[in-house]
Amino acid sequence: MSSSIPYAPRGPRAAAAAGFELCTLAPIFPPGSKPGDTRPTIGIPGLSVACAGVPGFPVLALGGVAPHRVAPLLAAGAHGIAGITDCVAAIVERAFRQHIDADVRKSSPPTTSQIWKTGSSM
Repeated sequence: MSSSIPYAPRGPRAAAAAGFELCTLAPIFPPGSKPGDTRPTIGIPGLSVACAGVPGFPVLALGGVAPHRVAPLLAAGAHGIAGITDCVAAIVERAFRQHIDADVRKSSPPTTSQIWKTGSSM
């Protein structure tokens, strides 16, 4: 799969014309991974215009992507999201919680309701 990462709203159209299979458009919002980044952001309106310019062409939104921004990004026409700071943090948090939950299950005897649900003594 070939992709392009342009830093301007006209990027998806250029990527499609150049034969790329998808485009990651950035920065939509100020990126958390680059605190000193001074590039202008594209924002939701710019993303919407960029996506409308190439209907059906996959555009991923990158830059400042956080869970509370996913729905507006998709509503603006993005086919998906790409992220670093918040996405990695969410993955690490989930893995940590799963690890902690597994440790708690190992060290705690099953409750009566857990035994009843599984039909065994665990």
